[in-house]
Amino acid sequence: MKKEPQPLKSSVFFNLLVLGSLIWAFFPFFPHSHSGTDLTSFSRFPVLQEGRLKPLDTVARSSLLILSHKEKVSTQGQELPASQWLLDLVSRPEIADLEKVFCIDNLDVLGFLNLPQTAQRYFSFNQIGPSWDRLEKKADAIEKIPAKSRSSFESALLEVEEQMVVYQRLKFSLEIPELPDSLPNLLLKNPRAIAQNKRLQKELSDILARSNFIDQSAYFWAIPISSETSYSWISSGKAISQLLTQGTLSQPLLFYHQMEDARKNSDPSTFNAAANSYHKWLQKNLPSQYRWSRYEEFFNAVSPFWKGIVLYFLVFLSLATSWVIWPERLTQFAMRLLLVAWSVHSFGILCRIVIQGRPPVTNLYSSAVFIGWVAVLLCWILERKFPKGFAAMTASIIGFTTLIIAHHLAMTGDTMEMMRAVLNSNFWLSTHVSSITIGYASTFVAGTLGILYILKGVLTPSLDKEAAKALVQMTYGIICFSLLFSFVGTVLGGIWADQSWGRFWGWDPKENGALLIVLWNAIILHARWGGFVRERGFMVMAVLGNIITSLSWFGVNMLGIGLHSYGWMDKAFFWLSIFILSQLAIAALGGLPLPYWKSKL
Repeated sequence: MKKEPQPLKSSVFFNLLVLGSLIWAFFPFFPHSHSGTDLTSFSRFPVLQEGRLKPLDTVARSSLLILSHKEKVSTQGQELPASQWLLDLVSRPEIADLEKVFCIDNLDVLGFLNLPQTAQRYFSFNQIGPSWDRLEKKADAIEKIPAKSRSSFESALLEVEEQMVVYQRLKFSLEIPELPDSLPNLLLKNPRAIAQNKRLQKELSDILARSNFIDQSAYFWAIPISSETSYSWISSGKAISQLLTQGTLSQPLLFYHQMEDARKNSDPSTFNAAANSYHKWLQKNLPSQYRWSRYEEFFNAVSPFWKGIVLYFLVFLSLATSWVIWPERLTQFAMRLLLVAWSVHSFGILCRIVIQGRPPVTNLYSSAVFIGWVAVLLCWILERKFPKGFAAMTASIIGFTTLIIAHHLAMTGDTMEMMRAVLNSNFWLSTHVSSITIGYASTFVAGTLGILYILKGVLTPSLDKEAAKALVQMTYGIICFSLLFSFVGTVLGGIWADQSWGRFWGWDPKENGALLIVLWNAIILHARWGGFVRERGFMVMAVLGNIITSLSWFGVNMLGIGLHSYGWMDKAFFWLSIFILSQLAIAALGGLPLPYWKSKL
């Protein structure tokens, strides 16, 4: 048995680690360029995409997640920030087309695209481009097949085609066609002269056709134009069309044109001057929109949920190590680090609420983030009452797992997208979703405590009667809490459904899933009260609650039916099945006769 470290030295060391983690967690790492280009300003410029105003940084990050499942581009031994990749894509596409940003795992798809079937799973646009026509024709045929009937090859091929479309639309979004030197002056000073020059008329017609194509293909709208009372947003193609047809020059279009030219010519000083001019223009003309865009770019730079994943994992490692050496010091350190992790988690949720102006749960992504947040809070309270380390370990596991789930859900695109009309409604929806999600989180906490009880009891001799009693008491309290919020959330959902759809209850799969959580928690409590199960059976039932909750949370979306059917993901079916099988295996372990348990209860 190793000795405890000297109290003073170890205390200072661990406190410095906590302070260092706090600074690291909240210190924003803004994008920068080795060439001196002011990427930070470029990242903050607001654009309109899918009905929401957001910074270019968000567009770049969410687009890269769709293409490569990462927020940075790995090239020549270094990582480029997403905003630099986007800037190159719109200004120097010949360079961006060489970057390996397309993630392709399916071997059949690699064969179809004539790509090398090696351990390398990232490919460039230039590598896929020669097969574009075949890919597009095949994708058109696959789209006619229902999503649930597609093979893994067909789904993967369609995903690559969609990635290529996103990539090309991004490339067009800030494209500004070159104008003949004499054309802008004639448009602004003497437009009649164009009508007398057939060559200029032909050039004007060609540029208009290209501008209309850019307008239809643009992935986002970057040009704000003034109207009578406010500003609206158009694409660069639309702005060029207005210049050619109405003689109206948009100042932001000029700034973007200057920045792109400077980037093409590797002239960072000119780029920075144009970026600074646009920055001042936005502050003067669109101060509110630009301020919110900067807030969101700051939120992206901090990356609270990714840092939360790292911190929760460190908490888990510290607690696991404390069971072997330095139990007191490492447990104290883990609890402080858990508080830092939860603070970062809370900061991320608060930022999303402020940026969106919505409740914390608006889609599957935000539900995963919120479930983890609630679970860690509940575990923190339990740990203060039962300082055994079990609740803290549960917090680290659930916090880490839910943020990992959220990270993978983010790969579908923007996680702050505009809400569906049926969800963008009233007070009852907000309270219903928050309450039912708290019910999910607390049921998962109870189930994870049950997992710790079973694994420690079956696999180790460390589960004594005192520890077992504490685990059961914690689980009992959490199940009571879960029953309350699950029931209240289900009733509130009925009230909202009555106002939105004209009926309180319709036996929709999502409604049935919520009801099953309420019934299962009630069954667990009644089984315990009636003496049908003792401590061990009670904990096994709590583990089985994880299955019911996961089916209600994710499983109903796999059915593809009902008013609540949204967020269909064929990849989620595999992982959901693995999770359910793992819970059944742990429950089976819990059912082993006590002589097979290493802990003698």
